[in-house]
Amino acid sequence: MINWFKKHILKIPISSERGSVLSMALVIIAVITFAATSVTSMSLNLTAQTREKVASETEESLAKVYINQAIIEFKDYVNIVGLESVDLTTYTPKYFVIITEISADNYDDATNGDYSRRYKFSFTNPDGTIFYKYLLISNSEFDPEDISVFDYTIGTNGKLYLNSGLFEEVSIFGGSIWLAGTSPYTYNDVYYESPDTDEVFPVFTVGGIPSKIYFNYGYNYCEATCFNLSTTSYVTNETNYTQVVGSTLPDKGDYETINIVNFFGDFNYETYATSLIKKKAPSGSDEITDDMTFDTIETVVNNVNNAEDLTLNGTKLNWPNANFVDITNLVSEVDFSKDISKNNKSVIYNGNLTLTSNVIMQTYTSAGTKTYRESLIVFGDLHLDGAGTQTINGTIIVTGDLYFEGDDVSSEGSFIVFGQTYIDFNQGQHFITNGQNFGLTIMGRDNIYILSHNRSNSTINPNSDIVDIFLYTERSIYIDGINSSLNYTGSLFARAKDETGNELPVFNDNGDPIRGIVINSAQGYINGSGNFVSGQDESDIRFRAAKLDGVYQERFDNIPVFENSLLFQAGIYVFKTSEFYQE
Repeated sequence: MINWFKKHILKIPISSERGSVLSMALVIIAVITFAATSVTSMSLNLTAQTREKVASETEESLAKVYINQAIIEFKDYVNIVGLESVDLTTYTPKYFVIITEISADNYDDATNGDYSRRYKFSFTNPDGTIFYKYLLISNSEFDPEDISVFDYTIGTNGKLYLNSGLFEEVSIFGGSIWLAGTSPYTYNDVYYESPDTDEVFPVFTVGGIPSKIYFNYGYNYCEATCFNLSTTSYVTNETNYTQVVGSTLPDKGDYETINIVNFFGDFNYETYATSLIKKKAPSGSDEITDDMTFDTIETVVNNVNNAEDLTLNGTKLNWPNANFVDITNLVSEVDFSKDISKNNKSVIYNGNLTLTSNVIMQTYTSAGTKTYRESLIVFGDLHLDGAGTQTINGTIIVTGDLYFEGDDVSSEGSFIVFGQTYIDFNQGQHFITNGQNFGLTIMGRDNIYILSHNRSNSTINPNSDIVDIFLYTERSIYIDGINSSLNYTGSLFARAKDETGNELPVFNDNGDPIRGIVINSAQGYINGSGNFVSGQDESDIRFRAAKLDGVYQERFDNIPVFENSLLFQAGIYVFKTSEFYQE
């Protein structure tokens, strides 16, 4: 295809040197000599011709510079979005807008995945002279590579909004990425925006090492009028964002011109949850052998063979020898800090449940190896609302919504949540994951909100209270990192499924709900009067993400395998430029 292009576009190029001006000067000299014109007159005429020649060559050189720079910008753009996604009506980087005209001839065969195009870049000088050059682009092949999801600290197929924040040597992926140096926050349930004077864009380069940024559909940033605020939600003015690539934004990270076709691959949440309940939720090494689908989990678990009710023998609980023990009618009699672990029983509760004490459902064997003996399944909402540190260990499955509402939760284990998850701790309270050096897993089917985590109205130590977390949701994640603080290692993943249902309180200027991950942060905090107080330096940035050391499967429980699910699809394009032409 490239050879075909070369054959059909070649024209006579502009010569590198023009002799017309000099030849004309020599003729004039000869005529003037024969006419006995003075040496002074001849000198003046030569000077005028020389000036004209210099001006002409300057305009020609400038035109070539503009065209070459525009082509460089355009190559970067094509590598990022893919040739099939090029949109000349919205692409407006610096040198591109200087070009007088750009036109395209398409020779695509999309059916076979072949994309080949010829672009003409033209620039018109003030004297009307037009210079132009062709850029030929063709994809020679697509080169898939297997990659690991656990190399990424943040990942979403949807939109990733990073309103400030600090990212230390991590890998980040978003279908599209949107950066801002200010951020919305709430005070008394009303949205405000951090001041423009305290604008701090996301910090991607720490200690001289940049984080790696991957995106498929755009990498954008906004400097002014980024948000329209209301009492219960806000609008992100996407039309006011410009491309990071080719911009003067100081810290762009190490952005990669590689498309990730499907970050989460063929992972199926419903299959994952159903299999986990069948194989790992029953006590001991037992499994549920009854036929069960995601839609019939509650029915099957409540009626599965060897499932019995908890009974009371006088003042003593009678724990039956069953795969599941239904504690619904005697939940107030159960001591979750020892009864379940002591009896090695998996339990079910039908209805909404509030727990204020410890929940211990796991035992440890030699040298930190985890052995899970039981699980808790709540067919309804679960509220964790302890006074003082509440220890939650083991596997908890919640078919409704999950709420963290009280004081610190020290957790080593996993939460499988079919509804939404709200992390809304009391002032200054947060997750603790340092007990056995195991992290916290939340596998959600709906949105995850981090509204109050280590909430503080004063400065904080950014190196304290680091938590190891693995958060996954089929929908979206929203983080308030101005009132709150989150300093973590691990991963935040949001599949951003385009389904009707619960939406984040964030929309774009077309009125469409934002699906993906929204992180609001700032270099500073909100004081008790609702006013923004500036931080001194990067140590005062409240959202901080760092790379997890170690193997994920050894640090988190019940995380998916994502087997053969991540593919890089590198659009390897052949670029060929013609020589310059003149009209």
